Amino acid sequence: MTVDSIVKAKDVAIAIKHLIEAKALLNQDSEKFKDIEQLLLKVSNFTHFETYLELARLYEKHNIFDKALKWYMRKYNHSLLNNKDLVKIASWYEQGIGTKIDKNMAVELYTKIAFVDDEALKGAVRLYKNKSVTYMRSLAPGLMTPEKWMYEADKRGIKY
Repeated sequence: MTVDSIVKAKDVAIAIKHLIEAKALLNQDSEKFKDIEQLLLKVSNFTHFETYLELARLYEKHNIFDKALKWYMRKYNHSLLNNKDLVKIASWYEQGIGTKIDKNMAVELYTKIAFVDDEALKGAVRLYKNKSVTYMRSLAPGLMTPEKWMYEADKRGIKY
């Protein structure tokens, strides 16, 4: 074992300890926001991906949507965000919650999972139908045009 691996193991143990403490506080009482936030921020310094989601949910619970979006996107950038949360942040971009309205970003996020998630497909088709976006998802053997997304929604019986 090298000194670096021992230091890293110690850091991971500290991060897990802080995460456990933060989760215990989360389960008790929302009045301890600052304590929970500080513990989770300490853990996030160790790139503990579960912490990203806990921070996002903490900020969302307290209506601090810009910070919530930042942490959801960190989780997304590591390809670790579930479909429900991805649809939620896509809708935030669509509606300007925690950020300025960015319908191209919304449709980009929706189309990441539109083949497997009906809500995401509905969101993408809605934006394309209203002609509010220019983003086109590229998939082999070509672009997924608005017409192709609408065809997919019709085929799956999704009302948009």
